[in-house]
Amino acid sequence: MVVIHNNAVGNTKREVAKTRARLVEEKEHQGYWFAMMRGLREATGDLVITCEGDGTFLPSDLLKFVAYTDEFEVI
Repeated sequence: MVVIHNNAVGNTKREVAKTRARLVEEKEHQGYWFAMMRGLREATGDLVITCEGDGTFLPSDLLKFVAYTDEFEVI
């Protein structure tokens, strides 16, 4: 898991330190787009899943999406 820190207000570093996630600082470019693109560049593995901190998707929703990974490149 990769978390991109893009100067968000709050305790990002402290919260990520409680997990097994890898924290990546994106200091060069500010904003959501740059953080998302940095995260995609840093990601490894057969599946790449992006999650929003605002609860747009619940972790339990991921299983619903994984069911389609053999049929589609992007879900």
